[in-house]
Amino acid sequence: MPRRNLVPLVLLAVLTVLTAVFAVLGFRSSPTATTIQVQNAAEKTFGAPTGANSWIMELITSVSVGAGTGSGTTEERIIDYSAPDRMVVYDVSGSSAKLAGVLHQPAISCVLSTYSAMLQGDASWKQTGQTFTRTESLADYAARVPHASGTSCSPVGTTTQGQVRETAVIHSDYLVASRAQVVVAAQGVQGETLVFVKIGDIPVRTLK
Repeated sequence: MPRRNLVPLVLLAVLTVLTAVFAVLGFRSSPTATTIQVQNAAEKTFGAPTGANSWIMELITSVSVGAGTGSGTTEERIIDYSAPDRMVVYDVSGSSAKLAGVLHQPAISCVLSTYSAMLQGDASWKQTGQTFTRTESLADYAARVPHASGTSCSPVGTTTQGQVRETAVIHSDYLVASRAQVVVAAQGVQGETLVFVKIGDIPVRTLK
């Protein structure tokens, strides 16, 4: 075969390989069906843009110190958000609730972006009935989820080795509950659980 004919054939082979590589990379970067389902449910609950819907939810935060010590704390709050600019927070103790504070902008936007970002990310979700679970690195989670500090509301990177175990529960295409559990070996576990009571005018107990 003449040498001049080899060049087009070589270029064709290279282009074929590159096309295959880009196809594989595109497939890997595309969100899975379960990821889309969780993100769509979060959008339906929080509204589009985020914060368009009013809601009431129970927020439970917990911290356990060390590995297997059994020591830790748990706090429960009720958050009543009235779109677009009023958020009332109550501390819960037993069967009673006490007003803790009222948030206005820009604090509200930070809270909303934090809760929304918890359900984002590229890690795939595994579905079991109406419950979705996944695990991602603490570094990926910290780089995505905003953190309020003074007047700043932005992600804060970390070099700490750990995992974040996440759960989302979907009823009637609404996100009705989610949980993020940060696990750092030998240091402890931090958890944050959101349980929605009402979304817009819809009591969550009526969603199936």
